[in-house]
Amino acid sequence: MKTMCNGQSTTERSPRKRGFTMVELLAVITIVMILAALVLGGAALASRKADEGRCVQRMQTIKNALDEYKQDYGKYPVQTAKGAVPFAVLFTTPIASGRPTGEKKPYLSDTNFYNGTLGLVDPWGNAFLYMTGSSAHNSATYDLWSCGVNGVDDSANATGSDDINNWSSGH
Repeated sequence: MKTMCNGQSTTERSPRKRGFTMVELLAVITIVMILAALVLGGAALASRKADEGRCVQRMQTIKNALDEYKQDYGKYPVQTAKGAVPFAVLFTTPIASGRPTGEKKPYLSDTNFYNGTLGLVDPWGNAFLYMTGSSAHNSATYDLWSCGVNGVDDSANATGSDDINNWSSGH
């Protein structure tokens, strides 16, 4: 407070308060939210691509085991009633006898993607499906596929399917 010559007092103007206005804060928050959405969207896409890569890798492991079985027995194993890969028959325990090479090891030793209830599962927890015979796309060999992220077998739907299979798209 200042006192003037006539004895009256006046107040000094205070310097302008420093800080952000509401509009500036809203603009910054909006920009941060847009950047976060872009980053999280990219992370979700990368995660999905990684799961698809894991699925293809697991399918390749199963295909190798099935091909080794065919090499030993001259045919692919018969599908189960549920359409699941015949895990119990082929992969869980060593074959005690009858394997032409005399080996007693299982065809598939990696059980990291084995679920006791469903059998061999994809990264989304759904059973891999397996089909042999004339109704298969690959009637001379076998069909092997995953229902994908949605868990629905839409292998008959050529468009809009998220299934990963061995008869299309080079898998």
